[in-house]
Amino acid sequence: MTQENGSYKIPINVFTSIYQTLLSKGPIDINISKSVHSLDRVYVSFYTKPLETTGIPNKIKQAIYLKEFNYFFSPAVQNDPFCRYQASTDVTRIGLKLGSLNFPDSPLTSNSLCYYYLSKVHPETSISLKEYHTTKFISVFDLERAGASWDILARGIDTNNKNLSLIVEFPTDASKPQYVHVVMQNELMINIFNTHVDILE
Repeated sequence: MTQENGSYKIPINVFTSIYQTLLSKGPIDINISKSVHSLDRVYVSFYTKPLETTGIPNKIKQAIYLKEFNYFFSPAVQNDPFCRYQASTDVTRIGLKLGSLNFPDSPLTSNSLCYYYLSKVHPETSISLKEYHTTKFISVFDLERAGASWDILARGIDTNNKNLSLIVEFPTDASKPQYVHVVMQNELMINIFNTHVDILE
C-alpha cells in the first residue's frame, strides 16, 4: 500500500482463466478479450485427456494421478514409450501479440526455450526439466517493466483498446492438444479517499 495525492493505493493481483478448444495444429491465433490497465503476466498450458487420444505414451496414460489440474500436455514426448524428448514434435512457435508489439520480440520455438523463460520469471520453480518435457509444460510471458520494484504501481502493460492474441503452432508430425488454458495476471488498483473508493482494473 502506498500513499499518493491524498489517497491510499492498494494493488491486488487478479487472475483470469480462459479455457478453449483447439481445432488445428496451427498457426493458431487465439484472441484474448480482456482489457486491463496493467497486465503483468500470461501463463499458457495445454491439456489432452490421456486415456482418450493417441500419441501419448502409455507411461503417461497409466499415471492415473494426471488430472486436469496437474497435467500440462507436452508435444515433445509423443509416441515414445520412455517419454524421451523429441525435437520433431516440439512446439514450433508460441508468443503473444499486442497490437504491433510481440512478446517476446521473437517467438518461443522450443520446450527448452519456454523452460528458460519460466525459470527466469520463477527462479524458485520446483519443476525439473524432465518433468517439464513430459507432464508439466507451461509457458509464461512476463510483461512487467524491466527493473520495476515491487512498490511501483502499474508495472505491467496497458491492454485497453488494444488487440491481444496468443499465437501457437505445432509441427505437422505432432498430435495437437485438445485444449489451451490461458491464465492472465493483472493488477487491480483500489484508491481509498476520505469520501469514496475508486477501483481501477
